[in-house]
Amino acid sequence: MKKSMNSFERMFEENQSNQRVQLFGNVDINKDLSYDELCTEYEAVILAYGASKARRLGLANEDVGNCLSGKDFVSWFCSPKLI
Repeated sequence: MKKSMNSFERMFEENQSNQRVQLFGNVDINKDLSYDELCTEYEAVILAYGASKARRLGLANEDVGNCLSGKDFVSWFCSPKLI
């Protein structure tokens, strides 16, 4: 867990000045803004939520190949190849 926290902190610090990576927390999709609005403003969007296992969220385009569960993203991000 600590290793992944350090990696996330480093990623945000390294990209702070160029704003290539931004984190927005506590956003309710379809209440605060729509998924489509996010996709028109950003090249990549990660929807993360706390859960012990992956589950479907019922969002439009959820079945496209580039939509991953948070569990799958963390597994990829914490891969020894990336750290």
